[in-house]
Amino acid sequence: TFYATLYFRVPREWIEKNERKRDEVHLQKYVDGKWSPNPTFFEREENGYYLYQSTLNGLPPFAIGACHKTRQGRLIQGT
Repeated sequence: TFYATLYFRVPREWIEKNERKRDEVHLQKYVDGKWSPNPTFFEREENGYYLYQSTLNGLPPFAIGACHKTRQGRLIQGT
């Protein structure tokens, strides 16, 4: 097993347009037939982009999305 650290950026404009917060952005991994959020860390803002880091165990299919928690603590996935 190996680990892969991914660095990615999301335009601040996209976050604002989709009424999300920078801390709601995360990398999702597809394992065992389902998508689940992977720990994702905001690093900094630079030139109109938010920069993030996430480390995966192996390299399963992945996507970048945004979600927020309900009052019950459940994650609601966005786009």
